[in-house]
Amino acid sequence: MIRILIADDDEIFGENLKEILQRHGYDVARVTSGRSAIERLQEESFDLLLLDLVMPQLNGITTTQDLRKQKIDIRIIIMTAYASREISDTARESGVQGFIKKPFEIPVLLNLITSSLPSASSGDVAMVPAAC
Repeated sequence: MIRILIADDDEIFGENLKEILQRHGYDVARVTSGRSAIERLQEESFDLLLLDLVMPQLNGITTTQDLRKQKIDIRIIIMTAYASREISDTARESGVQGFIKKPFEIPVLLNLITSSLPSASSGDVAMVPAAC
């Protein structure tokens, strides 16, 4: 079963997303900060991290950079309400596999998750246009 970790400081959004992904057959855990995501990933193995961009303490880009420095092997999709070309370029340079603008449609996220996983990966970064 594919394991997904959600890191989002919005309790309601995070819990709702967790429940939706569980209904779609994923094994899902959630944390509320970038620091908590790093700690959890040091202890457990996950296939994918759904990471909010704007959070207190560590934002999504800094969290991604820290994970890469620690050589923690995880696929990452950045979620944000603050999409821009500059942010998506920075995310790509940090080593994320996907980028999606909130609010998003669940089928769009599910497709992005599928395309971001190793079995579907061609090494490209999957980006969802800001208009989605």
